[in-house]
Amino acid sequence: MAVLKLRNKLQQGESVVSLHHSLTSALGFYIHGIPIYFNQKRENETFTYQLANSEHIFDLPTNSSNKKSLEDIRSSGKFWILAHATIYLS
Repeated sequence: MAVLKLRNKLQQGESVVSLHHSLTSALGFYIHGIPIYFNQKRENETFTYQLANSEHIFDLPTNSSNKKSLEDIRSSGKFWILAHATIYLS
C-alpha cells in the first residue's frame, strides 16, 4: 500500500531509498523509471547503497558495484525513504 500511495506522489527527478527488501521488490513491480537506492551496508562511518533503475531491479548482475554513499544520495536532490515499520531511523 505504501508503494502504491507513493506512486501517486512521486515527482519528476525524485528517487527512493528502500530500507527493506520487500519494499524494494514492490517498487520494481509498481513504479517504473525511477532511481532506487537499496541494499544498505554499513561501511566505516557511513552507509552505502546500491543504485538501480526500478525497471531493472530484478535483472541486476549479481556482482553489480554501483555503490552510492549516503552523502551522494543527499546531494542528488529530493528523495523518499521507505522503511519497514520495525526499522527506526536515527
